[in-house]
Amino acid sequence: MRPITICFILTTLFSFTSCMTEKKQQKPNFVVILVDDLGFGDIGAYRNLYHGGDERSVAHLHTPELDKLAYGGIICTRAYTSSWCAPSRQMLLSGTWINRKSAVDREFPWIGRRLRQQGYTTAMFGKAHGEYDITRNTRYLDEELTEFDQGLFFRGGMRGYYLKKGEVFPGHFFDKDASYRAKGNEYITDLFTDRASDFIKYNSDKPFFLYLAYTAPHSPMHAKPEDLKSMFPDVFETLADSTIQSMSEKRTPPPGISADSWRKYHYAAMVYSVDRGLGQIRHALNEAGIADNTVIVFTSDNGSNHGSNYPLTGHKWDVYEGGIRVPFIVWSDDISNSKNKGSVYDGLVSTADIAPTLMALAGKSEAEGFDGKNIMPYITESELAPPESQIFYYREPLGYHQVTGAESLYPEEIKGIMLEAFIQKDRKYLHFLGLTDQKFYESGMALPDVRDIPNPGKKLSEDIQGLNSGDLTMLTDEEFAKIKKSRDDFTEENKADFTYRWSGKTKRENLKHVPKFKK
Repeated sequence: MRPITICFILTTLFSFTSCMTEKKQQKPNFVVILVDDLGFGDIGAYRNLYHGGDERSVAHLHTPELDKLAYGGIICTRAYTSSWCAPSRQMLLSGTWINRKSAVDREFPWIGRRLRQQGYTTAMFGKAHGEYDITRNTRYLDEELTEFDQGLFFRGGMRGYYLKKGEVFPGHFFDKDASYRAKGNEYITDLFTDRASDFIKYNSDKPFFLYLAYTAPHSPMHAKPEDLKSMFPDVFETLADSTIQSMSEKRTPPPGISADSWRKYHYAAMVYSVDRGLGQIRHALNEAGIADNTVIVFTSDNGSNHGSNYPLTGHKWDVYEGGIRVPFIVWSDDISNSKNKGSVYDGLVSTADIAPTLMALAGKSEAEGFDGKNIMPYITESELAPPESQIFYYREPLGYHQVTGAESLYPEEIKGIMLEAFIQKDRKYLHFLGLTDQKFYESGMALPDVRDIPNPGKKLSEDIQGLNSGDLTMLTDEEFAKIKKSRDDFTEENKADFTYRWSGKTKRENLKHVPKFKK
């Protein structure tokens, strides 16, 4: 073999080896998927953990991609967030409790800005909700204050899923406008998925953070006709797409289909549209050759009010388990090739943990200002127990827009109250306080792993008197005194930086009636 040939081969081999080493040493990519109003019992992998079930939803029968993610990753069964959309987004992105005054200062960086400072290209596609979320996430401010380099956004709490011709979604590509003008009848979930897939394709050569905030399966019940026909052919295959869409928008099911069945079909298909989207995102990662260097986190912004929260009591808008306990899946290639693949983590987790976890994985474990913790050592069992300082805290008023459907959970006379939940390890402290200093009640309960308990829904139920229904969840006086003291110490230590209402002001008119809280 000629010397020049040997030299060429060695040079090529060295270049290839260097390229592979560089790729392996590159900081991991992050994909965080936040869905809207998905229930604890709406994913097959979660429903399969518990005995029994309810019939509120059939969505869990149609989540193949989510199940695949869960069984290849880690399933967190005790993950918490806020009880409704806007504050949950603030908690996830800031890594702090929603009651932090400091977290909404312009100088306080949220996770997008923090990762940009670590060399990441950041993007957000989907729903921005809440005054501070919109300001930070959907407006190009300047090089120092921008959270996301790229994005396409829906500003608000809810909207229809079928796009109207000519409507515009604001967006930007670095400092350039990248708004989207609808051609008509695009499906909003697919639009966000397509943009996220394109982002992966064009940014695969450098570390990125992709935040995909779907509006699904939040109301209105607008499923994609194609999905309905594929999932429930006996019901929908004879209906024209335009007929299905028109009936969905008018909320009028065809003769022979009850309103409840119509809701179930649409809700399941909307969850499936997210499931399809996850499959497309994972395909894009594989096509780009970067799936083995990407961490995926999937969760919901609160419990469901249309789907299933089984085996939890309550729903969106309240501090019972069904309102604030959500699905939470963490996947990476390392996890999928380890003994932890498909394992269940029953320790305390919250959406405030996402930001510090990503920062630690990006090599910045000493980042300051977070309430959440880096949970990766605990869920992967490299460290067995989280510290005592790992808690969950949530406090805000029960507003006008939150009481619909809550009559079964709250006495009629307490429509305007302050809700508070404090959780440490497996102990939960609840405080329901009147906005005029009138105390309604406080209570405490244990949060056991109920996977092997018959009728787990009953064991985790909480009633309107603040008492626990089963002996398994009752706290002794000593246990209750301990969790109450932990809560009191925490709020006292943080009172200088706390506001006792949600810190992210909203412009919604229906919050005007809520009186100011008098401490």
